[in-house]
Amino acid sequence: MEMGEPGLAVNPPLMRAGPLKGESEMTPYTTLKRLKEGNACSDRYSYLSNHLGSEYGDDTRLSLAKICKINGIQDALWVPMDIVSGENLEQKYRLFAVSCCQDILHLMNPKSREAVKIAHLHAHGEATDNELAAAWAAAWGDAAWDAAWDAARAAARAVAEDAAGAAAGDAAWDAATKRQAEHFSRIFSE
Repeated sequence: MEMGEPGLAVNPPLMRAGPLKGESEMTPYTTLKRLKEGNACSDRYSYLSNHLGSEYGDDTRLSLAKICKINGIQDALWVPMDIVSGENLEQKYRLFAVSCCQDILHLMNPKSREAVKIAHLHAHGEATDNELAAAWAAAWGDAAWDAAWDAARAAARAVAEDAAGAAAGDAAWDAATKRQAEHFSRIFSE
């Protein structure tokens, strides 16, 4: 029987009332048990569990930043909010989204950039829900046209793309994923 199965561990689970070293009470966390109950992908769960080692029992706090570091940003983003504990979770997810948007501000039209600014202020309680909704609606009107043009340009680009273009695209994707993981780890470690 494997260590990740409920109730089975090589060593008894470490029960921690407080945060792990380097974490605070506000650091979002889950546990291996919650991940298993949340139907985590078995191979990704096993990978995480094996890398954590025997220090992590089923009920030991496991920060989302640690999941990101071990399994990558995709697995950290998969973790459902209903199995995460910690303070200011919604704010942290909003700040993560804003951080990712800020990386591509240069690609946005002015109304979309303003919406990102308002979203940032809203995450800090400095803009109202109505201000956020208005900024989103204003950006979305322009964004729909932008998306249509982007789709047309993407179709034309796809016809012209060659192996070198695909390699460059892969490199850009890898860089963006790395940057997202950095944002996530910084925000979810606070």
